[in-house]
Amino acid sequence: MTTAPANFPYSSTREPDPSLRPSPPQSSKRGRNAAVGTILLASADIALIWLSAGVTLGVRLSTGAINSGNMLAKNAGSLLLLSILVVLFCQIQRLYELQSWTFLDEAATVLRAFTFATLVVAASIYLSGQEVVSRVALGMTVLMSAALLVGWRYVWRRRSTKRTAAGQDCRNVLVFGWSHAASLLEQHFWEHKWPGYVVKGFVDRRRVFGTRLWGASERRKRSVKGICHIEDLATIVRTSFIDELLVFLPEDRAVVKELIAQSRESGINLRVVPDFYDGLAWDAPVERLGPFTALQVHETPIPVLGLIFKRFIDVVGSAFALIVAAPLCCLIAAAIRLDSPGPIFYRSDRVGRKGAIFTCYKFRTMVVNADDLREELRRRNERDGILFKMADDPRITRVGRFLRKYSLDEIPQFWNVLNGDMSLVGPRPPIPGEYAQYQIDHLKRLHVLPGITGLWQVEARRDASFENYINLDTHYVDHWSVWLDCKILFKTVAVVVAGTGQ
Repeated sequence: MTTAPANFPYSSTREPDPSLRPSPPQSSKRGRNAAVGTILLASADIALIWLSAGVTLGVRLSTGAINSGNMLAKNAGSLLLLSILVVLFCQIQRLYELQSWTFLDEAATVLRAFTFATLVVAASIYLSGQEVVSRVALGMTVLMSAALLVGWRYVWRRRSTKRTAAGQDCRNVLVFGWSHAASLLEQHFWEHKWPGYVVKGFVDRRRVFGTRLWGASERRKRSVKGICHIEDLATIVRTSFIDELLVFLPEDRAVVKELIAQSRESGINLRVVPDFYDGLAWDAPVERLGPFTALQVHETPIPVLGLIFKRFIDVVGSAFALIVAAPLCCLIAAAIRLDSPGPIFYRSDRVGRKGAIFTCYKFRTMVVNADDLREELRRRNERDGILFKMADDPRITRVGRFLRKYSLDEIPQFWNVLNGDMSLVGPRPPIPGEYAQYQIDHLKRLHVLPGITGLWQVEARRDASFENYINLDTHYVDHWSVWLDCKILFKTVAVVVAGTGQ
């Protein structure tokens, strides 16, 4: 069995070196500080939103647009939803993490958060039919709140930058290990002067610092140079009031151990900045995987806000559909019971997102033993590939034929949407038998939730080609957007009214 070398700090043949273990109290404190900072920033945003609402109410009272002074209380529910959604969308976009955002990035993030929050609040007001909520007041509150949130961040940034330039509220940093990445980091701190890091110099294992590393004219202007040998670290930490040591990971792990020990003795923070794969890990986020630290070198972007909005539409739309269609469902249930013997609902196993099996519900449109008769009718299949469909299917009942024509048999699937197994829009969920015959390229359609309607249903519902069926679903997965879902839903209404179902 292969064993780790004796000099490896976490060798299985001996106990890990205590000097290389992270300090739990410091990590916990840093996590608590980050949480407190997030709470304070979010609280400031909420306070400014409510302040904007109060100012808006005062303006409308003074101009005579409204006569009652308790409008703020009447609109409290919508205002609370707006403020919570704005903070939630800001948190999703990591605005509250104290990182090196530019002002334009912050402003764009705030405006995106208000845009999505306003759309959700407006939709909830429209669907609930609240007459007491003033649309004008909501619009004024949103505009004023967005301006205040952007404005206070601009003022705070300017103040922080000035204080950092003056040597106040800054963190003095020493850098160990010269590399291109270290140079970029030092340049970034100098150009932005925010969030308060100032590089005071560089630590090296050599006694002589040549111009090759530290002699650039711009760096001399900034008084950034190699100021100490590693043996003099303790003295420089005290005389230069160093708060933190950044280590660009050298090959000699013994040096890292020595720096960790000295930083603990000196009472300063130490961070190791990996420079893996010739810079491929630059800007990579750091995550915790159990007891280990990992760098996210590559990550596929996920449209989080769009997915949240899609789920919101699914929940609201499916709940609304089930409530409105309840009387119609009673009539359909009675017609099915009178037309043919058997249960009202048809339950079948379907394959959902990432191959998960769920129970799909429909109104029964066929005879009870329809699944057993399927193989006997296979030779009459009018679709190519693994799909099975025929225009004059003898298994379909009289009521079932009407329900299929206008897609009424799929109303119970709104429960699947509400339950999270399906979405309003997406590829149709295959049965396990079809899924078992899929090739690798076909599996892409299962990367998203299956839907009641989809691109294939509105573009090529009667197309017999299995490849076109797969291509349309793949196109949907590759080009998904909230706007595409809206277009498919609008087209579905026309398809249902036209009665093109089979």
